[in-house]
Amino acid sequence: MAINTQQVIRIYVKKVFDGYEVIGETLDHLYTIKKCTTRVKAGETLEKILSQYDRGQRVIEL
Repeated sequence: MAINTQQVIRIYVKKVFDGYEVIGETLDHLYTIKKCTTRVKAGETLEKILSQYDRGQRVIEL
C-alpha cells in the first residue's frame, strides 16, 4: 500500500501502549506508516519522511 503525501493533512508521532507510531492522517483515514519501539526511532523515521518530501517525493510506501 502507498499513500500520496499530497493527500496527507499531517504526519506525526503518537505514543501507543507498546511504543510509538508514525501516523499519516488524510481527510478520511489514519495510516500507521511505521511502528517503533523508541521515540528516537520514531523521530528519525519522521525526519526521513519529511526530508524525502522536501526533495519532491510524493508517495510513501507502507
